[in-house]
Order: sequence, then C-alpha cells, then structure tokens
Amino acid sequence: MLQRVRMFLGTFLLLASAMGSAAVQKTTILQNRLQLPYGDSYWPISFTNNPVLQDLELAYVAAPGCEKVSYRIDYLPSGSSLWFAAVFQNGVYRTNGQAIQALRVWLNQRVRPNLLCDFKLQQVWNDGTTNPGVGSYAGLIEYKGGFALNQTITLPQPVTAQRLDVLIPDYCKNLEVLEVALVQQGKVSKARPVSQEGTSWIVNQATTFDQIQVTLNGPVGQQCQIPVYLKLDPAPVATPQNLEL
Repeated sequence: MLQRVRMFLGTFLLLASAMGSAAVQKTTILQNRLQLPYGDSYWPISFTNNPVLQDLELAYVAAPGCEKVSYRIDYLPSGSSLWFAAVFQNGVYRTNGQAIQALRVWLNQRVRPNLLCDFKLQQVWNDGTTNPGVGSYAGLIEYKGGFALNQTITLPQPVTAQRLDVLIPDYCKNLEVLEVALVQQGKVSKARPVSQEGTSWIVNQATTFDQIQVTLNGPVGQQCQIPVYLKLDPAPVATPQNLEL
C-alpha cells in the first residue's frame, strides 16, 4: 500500500527566502525532514491562500542516500477537483502558472527502509534580474504572433495593486512586451518596466483597476500562452499544512 511520508519538525518558510545567481533565482516555499519508506511514497502539501507557483524543484540537504531519491510533482489548481501532472522541462517541474491549492510530491527511494532526508521545495525563476515573488493570478494572454496592441485581461472585480508580472514562457522566443497599462472605467495608468527583460512592471502608486492591457511584438505566426499576475508585497502568503488524500 502506498504510504505517506512521515514528517519531523517542519520548517515552513512561507515563500520568504530567495537564493541564486542573477540568471536563476530560487525561492524556498517550504522545507521539512521526511522519513521515506522503502519504495514509493508521497508528500501531501496544501496552501491556505492559493499562491501562484510555476517552476518547481525539490532540493535536499546533503546526506547519504538522499541523492538517490527520485520524485515527480502533481498540482491541484485553485477551484478545481482535478489533479494535473507538472511537466518536467529544463530541469524543473512546470505548472501552467496559475493559483494552486495543493501539491503532491511523489517520492521513490530504494536505499533502505525509513531513509531520513531534509528537503526544500523551491520555486525557480529565470528572468535574469528580478525575483517575481508570489502574487495573485490575473489571467492568460493568448498571443497569436506579430504586433498585438492592448491584449486585455478583464478581472472579475476591481483590485488595487502597484506591480505585476508578465511571464514570457521559455519556448516563446524573440517576444517583446512593449507596454503595460492598468485600466479602470476608461482611466488608463501606464506602467513602466522594472526589469531589463520587461517581465516586471510598476505604476507610480497603488492603483485600483479592473483591466490589464499588454502590448506585445514578436515573430508573425508565433503562438504563446502568457500568464500575468499581480505582485503581492510582502511575499509570504502561503501557509502549508498537511493534506488528507
């Protein structure tokens, strides 16, 4: 029978610490000491505030045998009852960039019974200059190639924010974000980029809006799905807890 891992004195870091080089930033979502039974097991994780998570990896503190543990990740989107498998790509497990209510980390070890390992579940960022942090999922832009003026995301209700991220997928080459604007009842607030790649944008002060407009330019015929989310500052928004399956 498939077993849950046994957890010891969990240290929940609430998406607060970041590490890495300028090219790759890593944010620790949580860390815990796990006792892994021989064979297959799983680590259930749930979040109370549904953070936006995209590229994930499981790191371990060096200990004999822990380097031989294999894993994969499933995720449960906010408001859904269906689990999805995160896609392994470029060394990370990738979700579709939306708010997530729970994760299942499937583990396998063939070293010995009750192997003890300290694991960190991390979010990996590759935008080169900034850590996008964590925020509220705003919507998805369906880019169809070429110059695309004022691609609009309409929010279900007005929100107040100052910063947002336009996350260009790795497979979407030579695509530029030319302009980002926040709109409320016809009033347009232009944002300015705060990262060289144009992924992070900010307006002069916190603004209430119900639409986001993004102007893009790229190769004709290129098709990309581009998630946009609002940045929440400070970052800690998720409280992991055990999830009964």
